[in-house]
Amino acid sequence: MKLYGRFHYLNAMINSTKITLDRARLEEQGKNRIGDAGQSYRELYQSRIQQQENLSKKLRETQKLVKENHDVNLEQANMFRDLRKILAFKLKVLRTEVSGESGVPGGTNHLIMD
Repeated sequence: MKLYGRFHYLNAMINSTKITLDRARLEEQGKNRIGDAGQSYRELYQSRIQQQENLSKKLRETQKLVKENHDVNLEQANMFRDLRKILAFKLKVLRTEVSGESGVPGGTNHLIMD
């Protein structure tokens, strides 16, 4: 039973190899064209490899820019966070003044931040 299975496995491998060899021969002769552009497999794979290399290069450049600007962008994000805190506190103070609950005698302004 083992030999029978092995026979079919080897037969399938031989057929697969024959098909690959036939494709290689046709491509070598220039008769194996695929797609709308009529490219050979080699040309198709070369163009896809080139596209991926270009994309990889662009991604590396983008990564470099992100790494270079990370500290500056982080500082700016912190400044915006602080600005939001200040504006939220200012809004809170204005709302309490409008409602008349300031609780500060003489209407003087005091800034207390958490």
